[in-house]
Amino acid sequence: MSKKSKNPLKKYDKAILKYVPKFFEILGWLTILGVLRYISFEKKIITAIIIYVIGLLSFGLYTQVFVFYEIKYSKLSRRKKELSYLIGGVLGLSIFWLLESIMTHLISSP
Repeated sequence: MSKKSKNPLKKYDKAILKYVPKFFEILGWLTILGVLRYISFEKKIITAIIIYVIGLLSFGLYTQVFVFYEIKYSKLSRRKKELSYLIGGVLGLSIFWLLESIMTHLISSP
């Protein structure tokens, strides 16, 4: 086997080792945010509402920063930053919508 043919598999393995743990870390965040969302809005606990909003904003900022440092194909720093803001914002809004949808279904089921 030549050196070139080993390269794609090695890159794939490194990507799996890097991003799969990150995926499960994000699932943990989503679980915690979902529980906070339930406690805060269904039980009307003010402290939980504050923690939920701070957590949601923090997660949005985290996704923006993560995307900013992981996008390597953009050479211009300004363009890279704008793109990461856009992707981070879309991810943040998507996660908010996902949590709302899941919690609505869980609460309305008997």
